[in-house]
Amino acid sequence: FAVLIFFALNTLALFKLRREGVGGDNVYQLPLFPWLPGVYLFGILSLLIMRLVYEWQNSLTDLLFIASGLPFYLIWRRQTVAPEQRK
Repeated sequence: FAVLIFFALNTLALFKLRREGVGGDNVYQLPLFPWLPGVYLFGILSLLIMRLVYEWQNSLTDLLFIASGLPFYLIWRRQTVAPEQRK
């Protein structure tokens, strides 16, 4: 379940990076760009929704496990913030 979530987030990041123009013209050009990743994202989201509907208890357990790492991420991020960004 977690893998599907991260696949969906990676695909959304691809759309965001393309929209912002990160990398300029020196990046790999995916054929059928908006359509191919869009179909892939639709499939991944469909699988996520089906898992949430048919195995909601396991999905909830997985989400809680993923969320348990959030405090550690926030602590790590706070320690790695540049000094000029600290208040």
